[in-house]
Amino acid sequence: MVVSAIREPLRAVAESFMVDRCTVINPGEPIDDGQGGTIEGPEARIENVPIWWRQSGLTPTEQAIIERYAPDTVFLAAVPVGIPITHQSRIEYAGERYNVVDVLGPRTNEVRRRVVVKRSIGGPS
Repeated sequence: MVVSAIREPLRAVAESFMVDRCTVINPGEPIDDGQGGTIEGPEARIENVPIWWRQSGLTPTEQAIIERYAPDTVFLAAVPVGIPITHQSRIEYAGERYNVVDVLGPRTNEVRRRVVVKRSIGGPS
């Protein structure tokens, strides 16, 4: 299933962020196979999602989050609050696939939800 994110004007963001567009891929829900087991349902793709990549100027809290995943190389990004995303989601961006390893809830009045992502080995399928 492919859904296009609602297009809204991109607001000016701090210089420490780079903004672009990506695809969020959520795993399919398990479906009863009729034989007492389950199979994975079709994945849901949400295309044209604004994504903000943190380039510099990490806050002490953000730095601590990044360091929690050492020695893995992870990146801090953000997507609009209304986009469904979990630690099982994947993000496709610029020909690369990233696994979401952590989702940080939006703080009060935030319009973006921060996510920690790790580059996936093997790229898009």
